[in-house]
Amino acid sequence: TVDLTPDTIAANARYWGSEGDVPTRAVTLGLRTLLDARRILLLVGGASKHAIVRRALEGPVGQDVPASFVRQARGSVTVVVDRAAWEGE
Repeated sequence: TVDLTPDTIAANARYWGSEGDVPTRAVTLGLRTLLDARRILLLVGGASKHAIVRRALEGPVGQDVPASFVRQARGSVTVVVDRAAWEGE
């Protein structure tokens, strides 16, 4: 686990209601560890994610879009994308 920086806590307060409600620690793992998992579940929601989810799933696999590497994962990958993220509306 890692300690979240004050900037990260402030940036995530909108999701939690207030800075006091944001967890101060998080779990982190490297991309290699993630891609070695038996199962990966990728959840994507919101129109603001439209461009990046399309690049991750349909564009070239590479460092410009780290999420694109899920297409090379060793295990099974399930992607759940809401309509707003997929269509950009």
